[in-house]
Formats: sequence, C-alpha cells, structure tokens
Amino acid sequence: MFITHTLSEKPSMNKALNDTRKRASSEKVQVTLYTRPGCHLCDEAKEAIHIACCENEYTLDEVNIESDGRLLHLYRNDIPVVLIDGVEAFRHRVDSGDFRRRIATAGRSAPDIQSTSKTP
Repeated sequence: MFITHTLSEKPSMNKALNDTRKRASSEKVQVTLYTRPGCHLCDEAKEAIHIACCENEYTLDEVNIESDGRLLHLYRNDIPVVLIDGVEAFRHRVDSGDFRRRIATAGRSAPDIQSTSKTP
C-alpha cells in the first residue's frame, strides 16, 4: 500500500517549503561565463549581460577556458557559453532582454518538495 501526503496535509512540510523559498529567493542566481582572452563574442556577451541591468540579482563567475584543459576541449570553438545556476542558457550570443528574463525566472524558482511515504 502506498500513502502519499501532499504539502497541504503536512503543516510542518508547508513551513519547511516556505523557509526554503525564502532562503532561495534571497540568494542570488549564479551566472558562469566561459570565455578566453581575445574573444570578441565574449566581449559582446559581457556587454549584453551588463545592458540587462540586473546586476543585483546574480553573481558572475567569469572562467577562462584556457585555465582548464577539460573546459578548453569542451568549449574551444563554442565560446562564449553562459550558464545560469549551472544550466547552459546561451552559446555564442547573448540577448540582454532574454538574459534579464532568465535571471528573473531563475530567481523565482524554488525546489518542489513533496513527501511520499511508502508502507508495505
């Protein structure tokens, strides 16, 4: 027999979910920009990210792919690559409006927590 509890049936789970959402919404979105020296498309991507005017909502980690052989192998001819919270969002070109929307969406998302109990 399987018994599934929804969040509305478990008040303590509702509180935990609300706490998680509060914590998640106060944290900034993590943006990673894979780049390399002399890359004009990377410069354009940085400019588009800047033009998006949402610097307060994310932290930017700029990574030179030449500093890591694995990254160089993966992205040699595909930079810039932009990850938002670890998920590839852009490759080669960045649109500032789309970047802003993706940051806003990532900042609002919260993990789904659902309790499932299995009883034999």
